[in-house]
Amino acid sequence: MEQIWKIFVTALIVTVFIFMEILACVLFDMNFLPILILIPAFLMCVPVLLLRCCGSSSDFGLSDTPRCLHWAEFTAAFFATGLVAIPIILTTTDSIEVGAMCLSLGGVLFVAGALAGFRFFLSRSDDGMANITGF
Repeated sequence: MEQIWKIFVTALIVTVFIFMEILACVLFDMNFLPILILIPAFLMCVPVLLLRCCGSSSDFGLSDTPRCLHWAEFTAAFFATGLVAIPIILTTTDSIEVGAMCLSLGGVLFVAGALAGFRFFLSRSDDGMANITGF
């Protein structure tokens, strides 16, 4: 039952993030440039997923960390920087309005805050999801 709550919370966070990005496009003059933020948002997950699926320890078993861990972290951080940079650059070039930038960055802050809170509650609970679900 614990796994279903993790999937539910993750799906809710992603849904609210995508909704806020679409809302930033629709509310401000039907300009769909803020939707570009979804590209680095989804590409950010690729290095981490590849590391989890394909990463293995060293050939000799001397290390517990995969070889490409640092490259996966670097690539994910590179794409995460785009989550903040793309709305700011689009606003600086007058491609989108300031309100669309604020709404787009609000979606990014929502995801960051939700994930930080999720990790905080997981680290504090003994059995994983007890503090989040209330059971």
